[in-house]
Amino acid sequence: MTVPTTSQRLDDAELGWPDTLADYIGRHCPTEFPTGADKAAELIMAELVRPLLTDVERARSIAVALEQENAHLTEQAYRQPAITITVHGLPAPQGSKKPFRNQHSGRIQMTESSAKVKPWRQDVKHAALAVVEAAADWTVLDGPLAVSMTFTFDRPKGHYRTGRNAHLLRDAAPTRPSGMPDLSKLVRSTEDALTGVVWKDDARVVEYVRLGKWYAETDAEDVLSVPGCVIHVWPLAGQAVSSC
Repeated sequence: MTVPTTSQRLDDAELGWPDTLADYIGRHCPTEFPTGADKAAELIMAELVRPLLTDVERARSIAVALEQENAHLTEQAYRQPAITITVHGLPAPQGSKKPFRNQHSGRIQMTESSAKVKPWRQDVKHAALAVVEAAADWTVLDGPLAVSMTFTFDRPKGHYRTGRNAHLLRDAAPTRPSGMPDLSKLVRSTEDALTGVVWKDDARVVEYVRLGKWYAETDAEDVLSVPGCVIHVWPLAGQAVSSC
């Protein structure tokens, strides 16, 4: 006789095999011992199945409670960021570099291929400094961090109609800036500019709550009326810095 073991999935127990165990045993035991089959089934239910189901239900209750507590802590942590920075300026990406020869040393050096990235990093750094200098007891963050960055760009003139309807968007105008620059490269240049001012190292950023590119005056959270970026930073409480 083959009886389901405790290693079977819980689904088997939930589908009802313990409820029909007496019938199962009765079919595989001599007919002259029906009472023995009933007692065997009752014993298995009492000693094996019911404790197993009780333990599973207890584990489920603990898991649900932990999930609810984690959701509550996450909501609390993200409700009020440690710092919010609003940058005005044209967001520029940090990515590929190009070589040039230093006129004084004669050596080949690398520089950013985009001439816009340096002004953008300066805009970010100045905006961050203005915020931290206004804070009474600001210290550079040196633990795991969560970050939100919302980049705003002007719409090209080609998105608008002409003549007396020049203030209206064309029907085919895109809702989001899906072309260059790359979002990941915008994040890179912005994070670098915040190093040493907001956080000790941009490696401390372990999570992105929100990243996005939007056109100015779009009705969405943190979208500006002019080009720039809104940055929120949250320390993740209870987590230590790791070298990995």
